Amino acid sequence: MQEPGTRPRQGDGQEGDVWWTPRCSCTVRPDRAPLLFCADLAQAAADEAVRHLRPMSAAVLDQAPTAIAWRGLPSTHLLTGRDNATPTVVQRRLAQRADRIEELPDSSHSPFLSRPRTVARTIATAAGRTAPPG
Repeated sequence: MQEPGTRPRQGDGQEGDVWWTPRCSCTVRPDRAPLLFCADLAQAAADEAVRHLRPMSAAVLDQAPTAIAWRGLPSTHLLTGRDNATPTVVQRRLAQRADRIEELPDSSHSPFLSRPRTVARTIATAAGRTAPPG
């Protein structure tokens, strides 16, 4: 993990896209956020999405979870092929735990914004597989 106040390499390889602050949070430069998170959205939609971003606690990267749902529940992973925030190799490693992988080769990091119907179908399919009878 990066030391607070440092600028790690992240996203598309541009130095300084992400800042770790002394309060141990992660903040993305607003001018870089559309490219990192929603490069497949129209500019107006990307700007609106970026407006809602908030700093993320660095604890999500190095703190042990208190519960791990995928161990006891069916899970589906959306693998996004044009994700500039999470490299495909990292996504594939995380997806190894999923029961099902839905590949979205043309999607950015935010398929729920750029491909809401596809995401909704994926959720409906997963819910249908796991719904109790009756």
